[in-house]
Amino acid sequence: MKRPLVSVVIPTYNAATFIKKCLTSVVQQNYKNFEIIVVDDCSNDNTKELIKKLNIKNLKFFKTKQNSGGPAKPRNLGIYKSKGMYIAFLDQDDHWEKNKLKICIESIKNKYDFCYHQLKNNNKIITKHKIDISKNPFKMLLKFGPIPTTSGIVCKKRIIQKVNGFSESKNLIAGEDYDCWLKIAKAGGKFFFIKQPLGTYGKNPKRLTNPIRGFKIIKEIKKKYYKNEKDMPFWMHKSLLKTICHTKGFHNSVIYALKNVKNIVISYASLLKKT
Repeated sequence: MKRPLVSVVIPTYNAATFIKKCLTSVVQQNYKNFEIIVVDDCSNDNTKELIKKLNIKNLKFFKTKQNSGGPAKPRNLGIYKSKGMYIAFLDQDDHWEKNKLKICIESIKNKYDFCYHQLKNNNKIITKHKIDISKNPFKMLLKFGPIPTTSGIVCKKRIIQKVNGFSESKNLIAGEDYDCWLKIAKAGGKFFFIKQPLGTYGKNPKRLTNPIRGFKIIKEIKKKYYKNEKDMPFWMHKSLLKTICHTKGFHNSVIYALKNVKNIVISYASLLKKT
């Protein structure tokens, strides 16, 4: 019986430094029925030429009409162009272990819509990736924040289409993945956690996350998923404190903490409770 096709969607922007290692990790998979869809967001380096030199026969290259400033539009275009039953996301500066796709498809194929695995950074498993959110994914995602990282995700194409893919809002750049997982969980998607590091998170110094962007993401997520300040989880208060400190100074972060001390204490107590 032929294995189902997996579409590996890789958004790129000025990826010349990383793209060979990234793509090689896909080509070397021991699960062979996949297509690679690279969607370039108007790079101004030699990303396209380097990809062409690699001569990967099951790779399709597309380009956005203009730079979108984030990975949402390229990912959505990649999903639209894909032909697979499953979508596996991979960022340009990350790479996978050889058995990643095989383990993920075996785990998800019967009764799950979405699986995620741990990733390593500096040869250590990323701490937040040790949390299993699969029993109650929507509640757990709200409680613990953005746990699954995009390069650790494989999901059924139909479930991501059901929630209209990634938001292309400018306020969610670098947070569109977390928002997407929340939408999938809210729509009833069944999650599966693979307690195994099947990839490595890259060391790109030009990652999109920064304090100002972080503030916009939190504000947008808060507006979409939380009714008021009292509902905000501890991770969000913590992120806001850090962001305010970076953008407006330590004094303003102290003012925020004092104004919200009751809600912060309640949210921390909630974090300590078993879900």
